Amino acid sequence: MNWIQHLNHLKTSLIRGLNIKKMISHITWGSDEVSLIKIHRHLIRAKMDYGATIYQSAKPNYLKIVDISNNTRISLVLGAFRSSPSKASEIWH
Repeated sequence: MNWIQHLNHLKTSLIRGLNIKKMISHITWGSDEVSLIKIHRHLIRAKMDYGATIYQSAKPNYLKIVDISNNTRISLVLGAFRSSPSKASEIWH
């Protein structure tokens, strides 16, 4: 397996995790922030952190494949607006 295949597989896995978070983070009946943060850590952040040291050897163009904005991921957990500043969401990460 080469870098591109691996990173595409990782991206698919991360998108599945994000979709799960989107489904359970509904405003009126969704889960609370603490539960969503735990789900984020286990479904998304763990996969990103697992190979972080090895990913440094990949070309920067390849890493753009899995570059999902941290602000997007955390704002789903917090229920923040898309226009919220990214610095405000970094407190919870």
